[in-house]
Order: sequence, then structure tokens, then C-alpha cells
Amino acid sequence: MAKLGNDAYVDGTTQGRRLLGVYYSATPESEKKRICTLFNGTGTVRVAIASTSLSMGVNFLHVTYVIHFGPGRCLVDHLQQAVRAGRDAKQSLNIIFYQGKHIRFCDQPIRDVMKKNDCIRKLLLCHFTEDNIDVPAMNDCCSRCHKLCACGGDGQCTNPFYEFDHNVVNKLTTNTAMQRVVT
Repeated sequence: MAKLGNDAYVDGTTQGRRLLGVYYSATPESEKKRICTLFNGTGTVRVAIASTSLSMGVNFLHVTYVIHFGPGRCLVDHLQQAVRAGRDAKQSLNIIFYQGKHIRFCDQPIRDVMKKNDCIRKLLLCHFTEDNIDVPAMNDCCSRCHKLCACGGDGQCTNPFYEFDHNVVNKLTTNTAMQRVVT
């Protein structure tokens, strides 16, 4: 928060109008209440950095992105966290940033999701149903299916990859303030 300075606030100054909240077991109850009240789509809290405790028993309808730093250890845990997004029936994304060490203690089905090149949706859901899993259009299913989409007829997809990814890539390639020389 200190590095964000005034950018962490709606108007740049007021402590009570913070744009983000941190929610985990040791968060003070007053801050937990503030986050639950203001993380509702119309409140000032736009980003919640949280453990799974934020999602227990609370229904946030406006969540578009669930971003994981490492997957859940088992499919049930991971899916319970992932489905916090999209409860308003709008398209949502579950993004997982991980390194090899993050999956060392995960169950095999989660390892398969991370390592195999098959459809992520099918890899996640096949353990919960015997029915054939229908997937939306390839460019709307998962990142792996999107790479295979050739809806443009020339072997290319006509729909751009998720906008979130473009924004992150553009910021990473144009922000030199965060780079350093490593020898």
C-alpha cells in the first residue's frame, strides 16, 4: 500500500475511500466489515487481495476476475475459489500465476490442469460429471482452446485474446521504471 501512495484512494487522499482491501484471517474485524460492505460493485473497493476466507458465505455478484498466485491444492478447493467470479452470469476469468513449486503439493488432477495442453474447462469439470462436457466457442472457452481457434478461416481467430492479457502485456513492455539490470 505504501508504494501505491495516493493512487490507492478514490480521490487520492481520503483513507476511508481506499480502492483495495486485504482480507485474511488476521485482518481486523473492522477492515473485514469495510471490505464486505464496499466490495459490492458500487462501493469504493475494487480489488480484494484475499485468502479463501473472504469467499466463505459471501456472495459477491460483480466479480469479473479471480487471480490466483498458485492453484488450489485440490480441484474442489480451486473451483470453489474460481467460481467466485461470474456469479452475475457475465463472462469472467480465472487467472492462475504459478511456478513449478506451487504445484508440488497439489493433487494429481490439479497438476494435470497445469501441465497438460488439453482444454482447461474439461480438465477441471471431468472429475465431477460423467456427462459429456459442452464447451462454448473455442475462442470463449479457455486460453488453450483460444490458441486453437481458427474461426477466421485462415487458421487465425477473429476475436482478440482476453483484454486483461493485452493490458498486462502492454504495461509490462512499456514500463521501464520497474526494470533492473541483473548480472
